[in-house]
Amino acid sequence: MPYISVANVEKAVEDFYRGISLKPQWIDKIVRSFKKEMLDRQKADYRQRELANKRTDRLQKEKIKLLKAFYIDAIDEDMLKTEQGRIARELFEAENILGAISSTTELLENRLMLTIKMAKGCGVGYQKASEKTRALFNQAIFKKIYITQNGTVADAEFTPLFECLFVSQKFELELFGSGGGIRTRDQLINSQLLYR
Repeated sequence: MPYISVANVEKAVEDFYRGISLKPQWIDKIVRSFKKEMLDRQKADYRQRELANKRTDRLQKEKIKLLKAFYIDAIDEDMLKTEQGRIARELFEAENILGAISSTTELLENRLMLTIKMAKGCGVGYQKASEKTRALFNQAIFKKIYITQNGTVADAEFTPLFECLFVSQKFELELFGSGGGIRTRDQLINSQLLYR
């Protein structure tokens, strides 16, 4: 197995980063796709919110009926406590559902925009970063980076968060060629990789 200097591999990875930065047209396409998906999700969330609100209303009415039943001695104190506990648990679950629905869309949008911002300038960011920050970049963006015998990056597997941003670009590069960047799976196998 031939020796490949760390400096050469680092330079190859740096060059690879420059090649994967998002172009504005990709960002627009990703944001439009995300917004469409979020609209679909909001429709489903609306139905979930309606169900959770109906459940909350039903439980509040049960709570009042339960107290009335206790006041007229239709149920004993043990039954009252048991039913109050059940109602409290179900109300807590319904409120959690409502809270999760409200925050999920905003949280996803914030993560997407942060990821896009990072991906948009990852080449420049990586080049200017310290060794420690470069390691963090690599951990955040890649599962694996494949290096050939001559020290160039043959391919990379992205983490799920970044795969959704770069998978279309990867397809485009495989289809139209990249001048030595990302290669097809067959080319990767034929290049006799030594490092993973």
